[in-house]
Amino acid sequence: MSGHVPMDDEYTIDALAQAAGLTTSTVRYYQHQGLLPPPRLDGRLGIYSKSHLDRLLSIRRMKERGYSLPAIRDFLELQSSDLSTEGLARLAAGESDAEQDIHTLLVEALGSSDALPIRQAIDLGVLRIDDGRLAVTEDQYRPLVVSIARLYMIGVPAAESVQVWAVVQQQVEAIAGAFAELAQKHVYGGGHEDPPLALKRLIQAATQVVRYALLAAISRDIGERLA
Repeated sequence: MSGHVPMDDEYTIDALAQAAGLTTSTVRYYQHQGLLPPPRLDGRLGIYSKSHLDRLLSIRRMKERGYSLPAIRDFLELQSSDLSTEGLARLAAGESDAEQDIHTLLVEALGSSDALPIRQAIDLGVLRIDDGRLAVTEDQYRPLVVSIARLYMIGVPAAESVQVWAVVQQQVEAIAGAFAELAQKHVYGGGHEDPPLALKRLIQAATQVVRYALLAAISRDIGERLA
């Protein structure tokens, strides 16, 4: 038997359970279900750390909020993933909107080309049917349609996606106005020797600023919500 005496922020399984307000059998069950990482072994004695306690407290809070164990496992996997701005940028990188086949995406998301949201989009002039296949009426609608379809596939109602899109559009108009003012003042109003090149670089910089500001905000907000 090991003679190790747990230090501060180190726990035996019984002490860990007591600190988390759980039974020892519950802690063992969570570990068996993959919700809790295994302890460090000192001989035959399992030594748990502060991170184990924090994990158990998170599980307990989510259980009290009514989450199922599978849902908690998904949350914990997301929490342990890279939620940094760079990590989310890698997560967001993927097939571009321009590469998406609208008809295939919408049928996959909604289950039918005759689903109510699709009929509504056709009535609004956002979608049309060409030779039996769905298509956007104008390219400017493609990001909207792709985004709504992707959100619908994870359970977000189309109406709520449209509301969020409207909020985003309002914010984007303000951001675009700020950069347009910079262009007017420093590109065209500043006697720049190559205005088209300067404008191109300004747009690239604006896109990067907005992208990473958004990713940083999402990273921060998700981290706080999963804490």
